[in-house]
Amino acid sequence: MAALTEDRKTEYQEGELLSLPVAASAAIYAGAMVCINTDGYACPAADTAGYRFVGVSTEAADNSSGADGDLNVEVRTKGVFKFATLSSAQAKVGQVMYVSNDQTFRHQSANRVTCGRLVQYDSATVGWIQIDAGLHQGQATIPIPLGALTLEDGTAITKFADGASATPGFSQESSKEVVLRWNDHATPTKVAFSVALPQDLDPNNDIEVHWLAKASGATDTPVLEHEVYIGAGDTDCAGTDDEIDGGTTLTEYYALVDDANVETPPNMVTVVFGPKAGELGNDDLLIYAVWIEYQRRAESV
Repeated sequence: MAALTEDRKTEYQEGELLSLPVAASAAIYAGAMVCINTDGYACPAADTAGYRFVGVSTEAADNSSGADGDLNVEVRTKGVFKFATLSSAQAKVGQVMYVSNDQTFRHQSANRVTCGRLVQYDSATVGWIQIDAGLHQGQATIPIPLGALTLEDGTAITKFADGASATPGFSQESSKEVVLRWNDHATPTKVAFSVALPQDLDPNNDIEVHWLAKASGATDTPVLEHEVYIGAGDTDCAGTDDEIDGGTTLTEYYALVDDANVETPPNMVTVVFGPKAGELGNDDLLIYAVWIEYQRRAESV
């Protein structure tokens, strides 16, 4: 399409109310939280990978017998709404919240489908969230190059040596990707990295350490142990270790650091990680990528 050479009558919507096509087989109730699914259609909000929260429905739209786009639903994209919540607290006011289902939000979730900020705490089971694209699209990533990793004691990591070594190394795999690889060893050596916390980090929200990993076989399911230290002289503030249970399928794993341990930048975070001793008896462990996810402050989004 060529550039304009005369005035154009451009159709528009107000922005706070949008009419969106509904996904096949989806039934959206009035007053429900609504997401866009991976195919681009509206559906009831859920903690599902790839879903994007868009707002709260003003009407019902039952497309349970229809195909994609047979019906539309009107969605309000801004405002403050009262919903059920899981394990909320007064101290969480101002923090980013995540979808649990189409009428419930929570402070932590597996897939981090953001839905807004908690602005009023009523009880451990009820709260008010403010939804706004400028408020809940603030998730950001700190990529950690594999080359920035060292062994836990600071020794440089070198080329992977297949066999009996407990020390991980860098290995070039079949598609020429370079990965960090551990042998199937009873007492594998852990690795570490340190990185500065970004200036736009919101210290009132959790941060997460993520790994993209797989095993060389489908026998072992090792726990990926990790330690986290924020600032100098900190004690370990790591959350629950994740289990590498996806076999030979490249899978994302993560561990959460509770907001109570997150400090205001400028500061730094050190992470130590590796497979738990005694759990690699048959398969090697391969790490393809490491990164940290955090929430930006609202004013920097």
